[in-house]
Amino acid sequence: NPVDTEHIKPETDEPRIKMREELGISSDAKMILSVGRVTDQKAIIELVEAFDQMRKELPDEKIYLVIVGSLVDPKYLARLKEKIALLRSREEIFLIGPRSDVGNWLAAADIFAFPTKFEGLGIALAEAMAAGLPCVASDVGPVPELIENEKTGLLVSLNNHDELVSALKRLITEKEFADSLGQAASHFTR
Repeated sequence: NPVDTEHIKPETDEPRIKMREELGISSDAKMILSVGRVTDQKAIIELVEAFDQMRKELPDEKIYLVIVGSLVDPKYLARLKEKIALLRSREEIFLIGPRSDVGNWLAAADIFAFPTKFEGLGIALAEAMAAGLPCVASDVGPVPELIENEKTGLLVSLNNHDELVSALKRLITEKEFADSLGQAASHFTR
């Protein structure tokens, strides 16, 4: 299935500035983006835990996690909000719900996280790759058909907290490597 690159084009000028202004964060901060339904399948709780650990290990970095997606599971959403409230990095996590302007968020982000537990196709991941974002994703289902580890993104083992933390840290701290992954991913998906 091809990626509709028209769908992921920003709808606004200077989306990096505008989307970050909406959240009240600076344009020089790093933004990790996750897009998808906020459900257990998408491992959002595991992602916020990994993000919190990464923030602890990189205390001098300005890093934010932005989660965009439908809030379709009230019980999971309640568990997620409880978890975020307990985290040291709760002020750096934004749960913004469903949005029609995903292209703006992709253009504003620095990294895309997709720690899914199982997947049919992974359209959000393919769109992030087409947008040129360096991606970290679970090594499940068809995801390894999209990401060649260390070439077009980073793959982590399912439910492996330490691998997810390490991959996120690597993309934050190794800018040239992260940029090369994003560039390769963009070419691969078009």
